[in-house]
Amino acid sequence: MGRIKGRKPEETREAVLVAATATFAERGFSNATLGMIAGRAGVTAATLPYHFGDKQGLYDAVVDAVYRDLVAFGPTLGGTKSFAQVVDAVYAWAEERRDGIRVILRSIIETGGLDTRVRELRMGPVLDGMSRLIGSHYGVAVEKAREMVVTLTHLVMRFVTNRPEDNCVAFGVKTAEQARACIVDVMARVGADLLGISPDARGAKAD
Repeated sequence: MGRIKGRKPEETREAVLVAATATFAERGFSNATLGMIAGRAGVTAATLPYHFGDKQGLYDAVVDAVYRDLVAFGPTLGGTKSFAQVVDAVYAWAEERRDGIRVILRSIIETGGLDTRVRELRMGPVLDGMSRLIGSHYGVAVEKAREMVVTLTHLVMRFVTNRPEDNCVAFGVKTAEQARACIVDVMARVGADLLGISPDARGAKAD
């Protein structure tokens, strides 16, 4: 079985990327195999090198996709949203990409940090861009915005990769919805405090 009949090459590539994200999230890089990923995507293992080269190339594509989506998402955070609404939107974005974030977090835990390529070519530039964006929108120094972005990034990564029941116990609530509301509220208050604004602030200018 190669490409599923009727599926375009770009659709096959996307299916493989989705399957790889889920597999790396569950098993980590070392324990995931191309056979597992191919089976999940509905293709043969021989299909994967055509699109991604090798397992490392596929893993890099998974990580790159998370950062690429974040770069595209960043400019949508301005406008008339309050800071609290921005935090809610960021958390919703992360919830939709939980497996991808788990891949990154798992790699950090297993190896002690991001590899040089991701750190220098992805994390650094993304933090630079998001810090400038937030600083400009809320009229604060880029350094202060960066402190907030880094802090909330770590909180988002940790909370969103928890099991819902773990977050429920952590906040002493009964439902996942209640836990989520607590998470967003805490992050909005922490982030606003770091920026020196109110959680209801809507920015120094409309983007």
